[in-house]
Amino acid sequence: MLLTLTGLTGWFERLTRLVPDSLANALLAGILFQFGLSAFSALNEDTSLVAVMGLAFLAGRLWFARYTILGVLLAGGLWAGLCGSFGDMAQLNTSLTLPQAVRPAFSLPVLIGVGLPLYIVTMCSQNMPGVVTLRAAGYTPPVSASLTVTGVASLLLAPFGGFAFNLAAITAAICAGPEADDGPKTRYLASASAGVLYCLVGLGGATVISLFLIAPKALIAGVAGLALLSTIGNSLSQALQDARGREAALITFMTAVSGISFFGIGAAFWALLVGSGGESPVQSSGPIDPQKTGSLYRPVPGGHENTSLCLEIPADKRSHRDKRTKYRPRILRLLRKSCV
Repeated sequence: MLLTLTGLTGWFERLTRLVPDSLANALLAGILFQFGLSAFSALNEDTSLVAVMGLAFLAGRLWFARYTILGVLLAGGLWAGLCGSFGDMAQLNTSLTLPQAVRPAFSLPVLIGVGLPLYIVTMCSQNMPGVVTLRAAGYTPPVSASLTVTGVASLLLAPFGGFAFNLAAITAAICAGPEADDGPKTRYLASASAGVLYCLVGLGGATVISLFLIAPKALIAGVAGLALLSTIGNSLSQALQDARGREAALITFMTAVSGISFFGIGAAFWALLVGSGGESPVQSSGPIDPQKTGSLYRPVPGGHENTSLCLEIPADKRSHRDKRTKYRPRILRLLRKSCV
């Protein structure tokens, strides 16, 4: 009900418009960073398996870019099977799962103690990153309409266990990226295909869970990390592109990566809060402009890499054949040699 009211009032959509694109991309990169890092951390657990998946990833980028992750999954699964890395196959449950209706019962303590915190967590940790993900992919999502639809769906399907529907972030990052389709207008087919597969996975939920339990952890971590590698790189690049908002974006990224949680609210909310709070003072100060301050110390184009601030010598006076050089103090000549 709260999700539906949020969509109808439109306050959340107005709030999302206040988030700059640099912070949105930084937040997305921070949320997905741990998944990408897990693929490389798995090298300690199963070096050969992750190495094979990495080679399959590179080969896919060269010869079959659209099906790279599928190739990674097949190569990793085949190698894990040959090495006997899967658990006891007898534990694989192949039974179907059918929906069972549960009669709803109203309880004010549960509504306040569970429903309200669940709404806050859903909005801060799920819907906000979902909107950010779509914006980072170049889309302008109808936020209010989406929340209204998910709220109504939650009301209708709550008796069957669908107690909260929200915008996806990780799945959206995969389906909305260029890897899904070169044409942004037809990438919805990836989301539609994912929806159909979700329905099938729901019917075979017991099978999927048991398969995850017997599969090597390095296989799951490798597939997830490599699938999100491109999205993480693109988001981080877009976040740090503008020099004026770079520090605020970096603060947002680092806060999201930290995984902090206060009052049951995840790092995504706090990353936006801290990043937005740090954006205004950072941008108001801005970079130092030597032309306005009149400072003699300024970066010299083509200067020494280890010299961040040098005394700039005008180009027409840098020639060693300038006769006036011999009248300059020795310190200036040394500075000129270090800067030029």
